[in-house]
Amino acid sequence: MWRYGVAGLIALVSTSLAATPARAQQPERMRMGAGMMNMSHDSATRAQMVVIHELVVNHDRIKRTVTNLTNGIRAVTETDDPRLRQLIQQHVTDMDRRVKRGDDPGLPVETPAMHTIFRNHDKIRTTTKATAKGIVVEQTSSDSTVVAALQQHAAEVSNLVQGGMTALQERGKRAMGMDQSTSTHKFEALPDGGRIELQRSVDDTAGVAQIRRHLREIAKAFAAGDFSTPGFVHAQEVPGTTVMAANRAAITYVYGELSRGGEVRIVTTDPDALAAIHDFLSFQRKDHRVR
Repeated sequence: MWRYGVAGLIALVSTSLAATPARAQQPERMRMGAGMMNMSHDSATRAQMVVIHELVVNHDRIKRTVTNLTNGIRAVTETDDPRLRQLIQQHVTDMDRRVKRGDDPGLPVETPAMHTIFRNHDKIRTTTKATAKGIVVEQTSSDSTVVAALQQHAAEVSNLVQGGMTALQERGKRAMGMDQSTSTHKFEALPDGGRIELQRSVDDTAGVAQIRRHLREIAKAFAAGDFSTPGFVHAQEVPGTTVMAANRAAITYVYGELSRGGEVRIVTTDPDALAAIHDFLSFQRKDHRVR
């Protein structure tokens, strides 16, 4: 089912994230990531997700250098593209505000370093300075644990800037905590809707628990009409989701446990919603190369 690769992280979100630009509407493919774990995003977070995937898509158009300081980091992120420069600067500003508030956006997959940064936001001092091609971000702290998190996160962002989608997919696999190659994914179209199934194909108690949490969040978010994560991880509008969101009152999502994972049953009597559900499931089968 979902490819555990998004992620990430998306860890692009700390102020040091200052690092990455974007080229909107570039449909480079990104696999469905493990972390649909916090999927009921507000409008600001959804907008940031759009920017983030643009940044990852355009990683090869960005130059980033990071210097580890005794009490934090100094990151310089620049691009020759004026539009990308503007996106970088705006994104850093937005994320700086969130970090200062301790307002964790709950992006699809977040690393331990990011969680530490948001939990200890009041121990971090951030300064930013715009340059002709981008921005300089300096983050410092008197807490050694926070300093380590800032440096780890800065390295994670640099890795994403260097590796793009490939690095993002690897991040997601690690964050999910299990190997997608030893899991079974199914997207089944049914006369009254469909079914999404995800199970471990090996004994793995922790992995099964992770899958079940993951699927419960899927059911909750989809029922609320929130399909922002599929759009983010696939770097495009996923077929069927617009109609499914518009017709959410006519669709029921029911989570159920299976022996090694779980499923989300999707049910509707609305013809338009039914067609959209089938389009959505067909896309997932093709994109994840499963039956």
